[in-house]
Amino acid sequence: MARVGPKGVCMTFSPVIIGGGLTGYRLLQSTQDAQMQAFARSPQPARDTEYFQQKIGGVQTVDQLMNDRALLRVALGAFGLDEDIDNTAFVRNVLTSDLNDPGSTANRLSDKRYLALAQTFNFSGNEGANLPGARAADTIRGELSQVASVDALLQSSNLLDRTLEAFGLSQYKAQPVLLERVLTSDLNDADSLANRLGDASFVDLARAFQGGDSHLSASLISRVSQDVAAQLQALQSSDDLMADRRLLESVLSVYGLEDDIDNSQLIQRVLDSNLDDPTSLARSLPDPRYAELSEALGFERLAANQTSIFGFADAFDGKLEGLRSSDDLLDDPRLLQSALDVFGLQTEDRDFLQAVLDSDLTDETSVANSETDLRYRAMAEAFGFGAMLTGTAQEDAQDQLSALVDAAQSRRGPVTDVADFFNDIRLMLAATAFFDIPLGEDEARFTGRVLEAYGTDPDAPLLQLSDTRYEALFNALNFRPESDQRTYPSGFTEAVTERYLERQFEIRVGDIDPDLRIALSFERELGDAVASASSNDAQWFKVMASPQLRTVFETAFSQPSAFATLDLDRQLADFKSRSQSMFGTSELAELLTPDRIEQMRERFLTVATINSTAGSSPLALLANATSSNSPVLNLLL
Repeated sequence: MARVGPKGVCMTFSPVIIGGGLTGYRLLQSTQDAQMQAFARSPQPARDTEYFQQKIGGVQTVDQLMNDRALLRVALGAFGLDEDIDNTAFVRNVLTSDLNDPGSTANRLSDKRYLALAQTFNFSGNEGANLPGARAADTIRGELSQVASVDALLQSSNLLDRTLEAFGLSQYKAQPVLLERVLTSDLNDADSLANRLGDASFVDLARAFQGGDSHLSASLISRVSQDVAAQLQALQSSDDLMADRRLLESVLSVYGLEDDIDNSQLIQRVLDSNLDDPTSLARSLPDPRYAELSEALGFERLAANQTSIFGFADAFDGKLEGLRSSDDLLDDPRLLQSALDVFGLQTEDRDFLQAVLDSDLTDETSVANSETDLRYRAMAEAFGFGAMLTGTAQEDAQDQLSALVDAAQSRRGPVTDVADFFNDIRLMLAATAFFDIPLGEDEARFTGRVLEAYGTDPDAPLLQLSDTRYEALFNALNFRPESDQRTYPSGFTEAVTERYLERQFEIRVGDIDPDLRIALSFERELGDAVASASSNDAQWFKVMASPQLRTVFETAFSQPSAFATLDLDRQLADFKSRSQSMFGTSELAELLTPDRIEQMRERFLTVATINSTAGSSPLALLANATSSNSPVLNLLL
């Protein structure tokens, strides 16, 4: 609680702790939420968190962070590294560490709090900051999006090692054929290898490499259960989410918007908002949580991706052999919709579409050639059904279609601008041919000017054209310009300041009782150790490298004071043996259950109390502290 001085001035916060050991912990735990709220309102923490939330978004360089002591205090404090605030050269080396280099400062330090700090602010990377505590699999997705091909990943030993470790699949590095088939699996096909292996890690790896879940923010994924995250990743539109009330409520509750669950019109308009448009509903509402919700689910981006040449290629990949007539396309709703979307067409007249698709393009009077909208002729030529019917150029009838699918599938990452499009010769040739756009030297220059105009000036004279093929090509490219601004994910400031407050509160507790501070942080520290390594032995070594975790395990296992001087392999074997004896398992990850966490914490506090009191009576102290006349107890009540 914060002490109130003369004239109501709020003094330094001091937590209320009654007794020590297990009894003291339980009493502290029963009042922790109220004490944390009081701590967050006390002057210094309140100033720190408010300042961080206001200023961190403007930090673009490590110098800006290092030169702002108030910001740096929160950044370091969120990771329990407060004492390093004056060690500026060292902190700078950590923050600028090349996270891809095993020999960099952050990677070499045994205390992995420094690595977590560097990963969160990510000044050495190009993808911006990450949410604190993000899984290794989440932080490596940006790197995977820059890899040109499966072969390039398999040949990059360092990146492959880190990727497989992030997804818990390190044991498969020596099986490149298996990995290639997993990485290229069609995740929409239940019979594809990644889906048939029965291990969700393979599906996650393939999805990350293929960019299949990029519409979901890492912030949202980290704040829901794995089951909910998997269901969200499978959604194709806001309609899918609105149709699942239980899933919708789970998502809304993340942002404190569950009271709006019956306001379906508002929520769906928010979900479908274009966040690049300041007049969109999500941007117009004064409550920023609606924009955060829309950004986290990314349905507008997903819809744009699905109607792009990349979404088209994903839909038709592996399906071309089955398209031997217009009926094959017209009878497949998903493929037909994708075809109409990529050309920007909306007709539902099957007879008309069949006549277009079956048109003999050598006949000027055919339906496709008679239409003033040249997109119909382009679609007919791309699918080549007319050529198949007449027997002309049968072998080459779908060359344009297969060329576009292959070029889009081989492209890693979005097209950022017109120059990027023209620099990718394979994609440029395939896309212009697919949309039946002339591409001589003069035509190419004209096409570039039209595409630039669509991107920068919708009212430009160049756009006063009756030829809709250019607009269809522009929309299908779904340009996503690269930003030169450093980005911070949704929920970043809240996540960092919450961690800062939590650790600062623990420090205040530790000033009174160090054992209680260790007990408070035990579950979080153990979870971090398990999450930061894929093998059981590596996780135990993380425990041995953490002063807090080592203290808990050595105390709970009643290890002698000289235990830490033993050979590391001997220590590892002993830790595992004692864990097996006490909990029935030597797998560290299996200790992360509420019952085992509590059992471990209770044993640590009990043994620590016995060791420290040396004959004093904690029960007598407790009885005295909790008597009906105790002012401290009255304060808690």
